Amino acid sequence: MEIRIDLGDRSDPRRGQEMLTLRAKDVMSRDVSFPRTVLVKQLVAALKDETHTHQGFPVVDESNLFLGLIRRSELLHVLDTGFRSGASELTHPMVYSRPPPEIFASLTPGELNMTLNLMPYVNRAAYTVPDHASVLRCFGLFRTMGLRHLPVLDSSSHLRGMITRKDLLLEHVHEAKWGASSEAESEEEDDSDLA
Repeated sequence: MEIRIDLGDRSDPRRGQEMLTLRAKDVMSRDVSFPRTVLVKQLVAALKDETHTHQGFPVVDESNLFLGLIRRSELLHVLDTGFRSGASELTHPMVYSRPPPEIFASLTPGELNMTLNLMPYVNRAAYTVPDHASVLRCFGLFRTMGLRHLPVLDSSSHLRGMITRKDLLLEHVHEAKWGASSEAESEEEDDSDLA
């Protein structure tokens, strides 16, 4: 999937400035994140949830400190083979052999109530971006690094949200721009009413 941001009329310098004024926090979504240890039934529920179809999930500690990123395929691989095999089999490529509904149906009630430590499967060196980074910088990272997910962190490395390729599509960026502008204008109006 190739992503493009159409800056419109390139002779109009304001178009590029608009994209520079949008920040990562303006276009990010606040989707599902997982704690470092999670009940298998909660993991399955999140993977089944059709509103969360993205392919990666941030993993956080109790204080929402970002620990890394885990891919959907890795979670499915662990659910498919992790309970039934030794740890050595989990070091092979993260490929699950059965469709997700079949994997979910094969889990026993005992397995669903188990706690799974996600840390052995987490990418602790995932690319991240600060919440104040420009949308153009995020776009550049997606373009040059071939990313699918970009966790957004505050200055203390706490998770604020996630940017996916979909969040950088032109319609979403414009929605964020005009939504952010109208929110700022309404705050200015509220402040002027108080004066």
